[in-house]
Amino acid sequence: KILVPSNYVKNLLVKEWKIQNEKIEVTYEAVDHKILSISKIKISESTDAVKKFGIQPPYILYVGNAHPHKNVEGLIKVFRKLKEKYPDLKLVLSGYDHYFWQRLRDENAHEGIIYTGYVDDEQLVALYKGAEVFVLPSFEEGFGIPLLEAMACSTPVVSSNAGALPEVGGDACVYFDPRDSTDMVDKINQVLKSAKLRKDLIENGQKRYQLF
Repeated sequence: KILVPSNYVKNLLVKEWKIQNEKIEVTYEAVDHKILSISKIKISESTDAVKKFGIQPPYILYVGNAHPHKNVEGLIKVFRKLKEKYPDLKLVLSGYDHYFWQRLRDENAHEGIIYTGYVDDEQLVALYKGAEVFVLPSFEEGFGIPLLEAMACSTPVVSSNAGALPEVGGDACVYFDPRDSTDMVDKINQVLKSAKLRKDLIENGQKRYQLF
């Protein structure tokens, strides 16, 4: 048997690697129990966990690595356009520090961008809870666990429509084309400016993450 995290990956193996359909089992991922237990903490109590970063809302959040297929560079360009409309807006980029993050920091030392490096579970939940919106801009994903983590923390999600992300996010995300910066700006802006849309996304997300 071959275990894969999504039907998207299963279909790639069948189509591109000519593997027999019945040989592949889809085993979806889910939010870690520790993240879920911490997410029950009130937002007022969780803010202490991120004080060391000096982050003041409002901010957009990205969690993950900075490999090229994650399209973090594209998100940074989009953020700069959004900042023209929302001068106080910040972009918080969180992930284990390595070469790709270092390169991004060197090339994008822009006011309003905060690089946290590695964060522990308490800090991660606090970052999710404090964000106006969580954005996953990837060109390719086999699953996309941060989508579900954000939903579990009652954070509105805007996501790329690539790879397995629509399969994971369902009706609990607003989707964009990751290769179209105008579409990215438009979709993130829709969520930032609409309290009703944020509320709907949070409610749908609370149901969605529990399916996994």
